[in-house]
Amino acid sequence: MDISQNDYQDLLQDGILSAKVLLKTLEEEYHALENDDLDAFIKILEHKYQTLSELQNIDAPLVELKTNRQAEPGKDTVLWNEFSSLMEQCRQKNAINGRIIHMRQNQTNAALAILRGQSHVEEMNYGPRGKSTAAPTSTHIASA
Repeated sequence: MDISQNDYQDLLQDGILSAKVLLKTLEEEYHALENDDLDAFIKILEHKYQTLSELQNIDAPLVELKTNRQAEPGKDTVLWNEFSSLMEQCRQKNAINGRIIHMRQNQTNAALAILRGQSHVEEMNYGPRGKSTAAPTSTHIASA
């Protein structure tokens, strides 16, 4: 594949721009999660998926070009390093957001289990010395 130096650098710069947008979007996602703002989270999620799609369209050709062409020292390396660094920051922020979502999901499931009177609730009961104690599995807080 033959591509000019300028085209390659333009593609890298597009990737950098999209990565910066994704990074900002992930920060907004974090704040929406932090504030329990479901409406904002849903809007941000839509924007996140759109940006990820754009990045996928840029990333695959970039990786192929990087492996199949002779990089020119200097600007190519600087741009590629910036792109790689931004993508790593995005990966880390996305992992943090994912852990928050997972934690909230576990909390919700635990609350639902308590309301349903399910047996794994026993693990969440503690005695005065901090040791887990068995609770009756048939105890319901409410019934409808």
